[in-house]
Amino acid sequence: MTTGKTKRILSVVFLASFCICAYSQNAEYVINRILKQMESGIECSMSLHTDDGNAEFHVLMKGERFSVSTPDNSSWYDGTTLWEAVKSGDTIDEVYISKPSPEEMEQSGTNPFLLIKNREGFSERMTDSRHLELKASDPNSGWHGISCVTVQLDGNGTPVGITASLINGIVLDVKVDSYKTNREVSESDFKFPYSKWPGAEIINLE
Repeated sequence: MTTGKTKRILSVVFLASFCICAYSQNAEYVINRILKQMESGIECSMSLHTDDGNAEFHVLMKGERFSVSTPDNSSWYDGTTLWEAVKSGDTIDEVYISKPSPEEMEQSGTNPFLLIKNREGFSERMTDSRHLELKASDPNSGWHGISCVTVQLDGNGTPVGITASLINGIVLDVKVDSYKTNREVSESDFKFPYSKWPGAEIINLE
């Protein structure tokens, strides 16, 4: 199932999405803009850099629906059903199926759209024209394990890098490889592709 580390990474990634049009100092405007982009469809490719090595991950989202692929697991959510798959190399061995409530999705940190829409305990400010800082009001508790996020921007205000400090002292360094908006999607993009991995063990948690 989705690991705690993966959920923290997802929280970092979508906290960073606030930087779209970050040159506007109106936080409400920035938040509403990124929510509209999520509702119209976005696709992100990013890479995480740590002392243990690098890891790449890919996210596709439209509104509350999403699919996420990381080196260790993949998730799909179609607005009702959540599939969480455990990977072994390029193979999926187990798939956990559940129907979490919106409240459960938000509390778990799994649904980035809900995290941003219903966020609490974070302040946003531009420290300069190229850096957006998102800081927890209580750095000891943080938000889904995150105490502070700094987003590095290019000259057009597009995110190119993210640095996140976790409450346990770990620092995550994420490079934004691509960020696409107005992405066309289909219903199948947010469902587990059974035909691709017919041998996966299905574990129903409903």
